Amino acid sequence: MPGRVIAVVVVALVGCGRIGYDRVDDDVGLDATDAVPTDATGLACNTPVRVHELPVPTGKNVIAIDVAATTTGFVAVWSIEGAVYSAGLDVDAAYAITVNQSGSLVADYGTPDLAIESNGDRAVLAIDNVSADAIWFYPLDQSGYGRGATKSADGVHAHGNGYLVADPSELVFGVAATNGTDTVTLEREIDSHPWVAPKPTLTGILADNTGISRLRDGYAVISGRGAQCDLTAVDDNVDPTGAIQTMDMTCHNATVVQSATSEHVVAAWNCEDDMVWLTGGSLDSALPAYHALYGDAEHSASNPRLAPTTAGIWYAFAVAGGRLGRALVDDNGEARPSVTPDLIVGSGAGPFDLVSRADQAFLFWTEPAAANGLWAMRLCE
Repeated sequence: MPGRVIAVVVVALVGCGRIGYDRVDDDVGLDATDAVPTDATGLACNTPVRVHELPVPTGKNVIAIDVAATTTGFVAVWSIEGAVYSAGLDVDAAYAITVNQSGSLVADYGTPDLAIESNGDRAVLAIDNVSADAIWFYPLDQSGYGRGATKSADGVHAHGNGYLVADPSELVFGVAATNGTDTVTLEREIDSHPWVAPKPTLTGILADNTGISRLRDGYAVISGRGAQCDLTAVDDNVDPTGAIQTMDMTCHNATVVQSATSEHVVAAWNCEDDMVWLTGGSLDSALPAYHALYGDAEHSASNPRLAPTTAGIWYAFAVAGGRLGRALVDDNGEARPSVTPDLIVGSGAGPFDLVSRADQAFLFWTEPAAANGLWAMRLCE
């Protein structure tokens, strides 16, 4: 690989029903601040760049972020203790990022269980709302401003960061969640309540986190929990299809994506043994044996993220001490020799996310020690 980049940036990272109806509080909406555009910041390969200073109230820190690719760039959302905010980032053909909307209040409660996805110029932010016993959905535009009324799916909860996915061919989203007994899947139109009710997908399985990816004419759904990961497929009516595949080990922070070059999926998770793990292949047959990607007692790894490109599936993970690592794997989950799994952010990283756009993978993370700065890196072989 062309020279590894070890970036010494500067915060500790996270380690190892019924359908809703129109709400009287549909105007919870956005309290927009004035947009404060910044000069474009180019992203050279594997080089960390500070792209924004997140407007976070004094004394608060970011507890979770999630980023979605849009027609014009990215929309980023972040959660603090007590609120969720959004911002818009434009990106040009030279990978220069410009802030076009610096920060808007989306919701007056905060949680680490939030996920955002977009379908072109329209996005949906999903937030698990424990006090309301529901997942709430906020329609946003590509700059992170609100587009309409808040909707909900009641009696279900979503945990983790990869529980929402867009169907690029239609204005619908798949959601993986739990109902207190089962892992369930539901589908919702971009600006309406779910139009396919939550259906049991993995019965008798109460996950500590869920993940979902678009797959052919349906979705791949993963359920991470204390004893095992369960992975299966559902169709566009979110009815299960095929056999359930199980990884029989402790499984937290589970996530799944489809390859950009085939119908294979790659799944990633962390155990409680200082390592991040993965497997990959077709859900039409038995997946190959899972294997560790990175980690040991000195470099305890957890909390993986995945982003598919035609070069392979990029894999980012947290490492103890506020560090971040990356690798590149094929659609069978095997590491590509062009990228050695290793650290790329040497210290100070807070919550992070990995997203693909225009066949490039972008790593985003916060640096609370320096005014909650938002950093970005374009990952390259």
